[in-house]
Amino acid sequence: MNTQKGYLLKTTPYGDTSLIFHCFVRSQGLKSYLLKGARKLKKQNAGYFYPLVELEFEYYQKKNQDLALCKSVQIAGIHRQIYTSPQKSSVVMFVCEILIQFLRKENLEEELYDFIDFFLLDLAQKESGFSDHHLYFLLQLAELAGFGINQDQIDSPYFDTQQGLFVLQKSTFTLEENTSNLLKKILLNPFGTPIYNKVERNLILEAFFGYFTHHFNGFKEPVSWIVLKQIFS
Repeated sequence: MNTQKGYLLKTTPYGDTSLIFHCFVRSQGLKSYLLKGARKLKKQNAGYFYPLVELEFEYYQKKNQDLALCKSVQIAGIHRQIYTSPQKSSVVMFVCEILIQFLRKENLEEELYDFIDFFLLDLAQKESGFSDHHLYFLLQLAELAGFGINQDQIDSPYFDTQQGLFVLQKSTFTLEENTSNLLKKILLNPFGTPIYNKVERNLILEAFFGYFTHHFNGFKEPVSWIVLKQIFS
């Protein structure tokens, strides 16, 4: 029997009463656990199903099987300040959607797990001023995934989304100069500093999506970004 902690990304029904928990585990990336009778847990404690709640599983796993069979699960860590706030909950849902895409294809594991630890704690502790947190998350995720923004020529007027750096000449792949200047603000400010109004925030988010499309094969805009746009407008 083994024990392991992981951040919950989503659950999938299995049979009439069971669930598969899809989690981000520090040492293994994306991992799935089958827990029989798990749907009863939701009535007992909804905290088991919060996005990015940290769960601890007691499980066993047969050789050559991806799905671990779970004996028990308990909450290892939960930031309740996040889940009582619609705004913070929306940020976490957005992060979850992005993580699922990346963990299916990238081996980020321990460094990313530590960043999620930091990100959730920082978000939980803030009473206000977290409306740009999802943008800082994308910025750091790009860095960890190996396509961080090159700041060597940050004084140049245009950001080239294909090359991942600032350039002197405008092209098909460059952001408008105004949007490029907005991008510089998040690069030059400490993590978590609120810097954008609602119009600027949406421009930068769309710019990040364009950048990720160039550098991460199969990237899809998360559905939850529509909620974020509304909730921080």
